[in-house]
Amino acid sequence: MSYIYLLFPLSFISFTLCYDPPLKNTIMAHRGIWGYFPEHAIDGFITAYYMGTDYLETDISVTKDGELVIFHDSYLDNVTNVANYKEYEIRRRNDTVDGNLVLNKLFISDFTFEEVLGLFITQRFPYRPQTLNERYKVITLEELIKVTIDLNKKLNKSVGIYIEPKSPEFFNRVLGISINQRIYDLLQKYNLHDRNSENFKYCPIVIQSFEFETIKFFKSVSNLPLIFLMRWTGQYNLTEVAKYADGIGPDLDFIYYERIDDLLSCDGVLYNNVEEFKEKVCMNKRQDPWQILGKKILSQSSNKFIEYVHNLGMVLHPWQMANDQHRISDDYILEYYKLLQLGVDGFFTDFCDSGIFAIKHFKNLIYNFDTNFIKSSNKNVNLK
Repeated sequence: MSYIYLLFPLSFISFTLCYDPPLKNTIMAHRGIWGYFPEHAIDGFITAYYMGTDYLETDISVTKDGELVIFHDSYLDNVTNVANYKEYEIRRRNDTVDGNLVLNKLFISDFTFEEVLGLFITQRFPYRPQTLNERYKVITLEELIKVTIDLNKKLNKSVGIYIEPKSPEFFNRVLGISINQRIYDLLQKYNLHDRNSENFKYCPIVIQSFEFETIKFFKSVSNLPLIFLMRWTGQYNLTEVAKYADGIGPDLDFIYYERIDDLLSCDGVLYNNVEEFKEKVCMNKRQDPWQILGKKILSQSSNKFIEYVHNLGMVLHPWQMANDQHRISDDYILEYYKLLQLGVDGFFTDFCDSGIFAIKHFKNLIYNFDTNFIKSSNKNVNLK
């Protein structure tokens, strides 16, 4: 018998391990911690980080001079103090964004980064805290990447950034810039474009988009996790989506109405649309369908839409949870618990502290979580 001996030390052998960012039992801090701070405020992101979120969820737009900024809307009017600057009024115009006609707005694509940096952001919703209005400036994606890497290295954590490139067609048409390519180039600069890169664990990246072409682009150039977002008004072929995406981020109504292939379900009966649901299930259109849906969801042990998605091999991250916008129960923590029991893998949430609490404590309740438990422990829930 002959033997082959290795004549060099094992330290010369390098192993590259693929870091798989978590996609189950995950919390995405939606636009920072939007329930308390103006959306995308840097301190909102940092607060969400220290609260324990898994991801900092961001929207990316492009300025006139090509800077990638963290900003949701294609125009500045709703969440900045741009109206205070009368010299900008001449720039108001109309345009089409994501198929919708947008009238008389100050588009971010008509402003340089220096001009955008001169503005302050404000809270979008009047029912949320206004005390932090006009205290924070718009930040860049690169700034958030640097902050996240720095915090993760100092604290030995792997909090990620969950990135949505906004309106690719719009920015390509008005600026001649591919926002997808621009984001990929920035990620490549920091070695975050590849799960196999050593730096990836210090800032895991997930790409999300309502645009299927964006998902296909990133699938072709990277191995990043991809989440396809779904609006209620869209029509989708999830079998095709599953060829490219790791998961979907649907409007919560897909779960509550159990919508599959544009059919809704309630107690095993299929309906063609919400109006038919209201007509036949609610008996008349004036009755709130959420009274029916709340009772249905809270008593379910399984959900057809969630099972359908999982059978296609995808995870499910619905949007978005909010303490001040809960739907099926006055107890917003109960809503998290029920969705977790039904198999939801993670949440976009405006209040990441509530989502983190729910996931942390859900494991202790899962074996006792049934209709009787809900009735006895939550006074605000009426299942009759």
